[in-house]
Amino acid sequence: MSTILSFHTVSSGRGSGCSPPIWALAPDFRMEDRGLKPNYFEILFHDLKVVAIQAGLKEREILSYSSNKLKESAVLVPVFRGSHNDLRLILIRRSLYGVHSGQLAFPGGRVEETDASLEDTALREAEEEIGLKSKNVKILAGLPEVEVRASQYRIKPFLANIMPQYKWVIQESEVSEVINASIAELARPESHQKEMFQLEEWPEARLISFYKVGPYKLWGASYSIFHQLLPRLLKGEFPI
Repeated sequence: MSTILSFHTVSSGRGSGCSPPIWALAPDFRMEDRGLKPNYFEILFHDLKVVAIQAGLKEREILSYSSNKLKESAVLVPVFRGSHNDLRLILIRRSLYGVHSGQLAFPGGRVEETDASLEDTALREAEEEIGLKSKNVKILAGLPEVEVRASQYRIKPFLANIMPQYKWVIQESEVSEVINASIAELARPESHQKEMFQLEEWPEARLISFYKVGPYKLWGASYSIFHQLLPRLLKGEFPI
């Protein structure tokens, strides 16, 4: 199945309100949506953006296309007080299958038709992935959304105060382990690092910011969520 990309204007002063479809600007810009690595979309979007700008479209019109096409998802950001009243954070390490193989993340996933809300998505996914029952979860706040255009997802995080479990029931197809991390340790300057990093599908190495969590790195969308949240946790903004 081929997909033809088109850009939609957010301006009210352009007649029908829609810009010309991208094939009218660059007829060769077609793509197969099967078997492509996520970075392909990121590169293609960049190339289409150049073509569209040359054709007279505005930056905000191009970004409106990207935002409107993102798939909705939600994650739970579970925190609690440890036995010494220290603030703790629950993370998962993804299984060795799929695009996010072995990466640190928060429990969560894509919206399903049965979900009444994004909050329900986060709660359902947390129970499916690590056995965290919704009765042991108190949602404290919705956090700022994170858009990941490379994989075409918009992620809505929910901060939650949880009752920790002595044994997590892991969905092995999705999760390889549950990590109980110290917020105080993550807040130490030496835990926040940068280094050049490259995935197989990237054309070149990139400078990546991350938090060191034991032998692992918290980076990408999960890093963005936590990096914005950390100062608010340290200020005691939430009743935990």
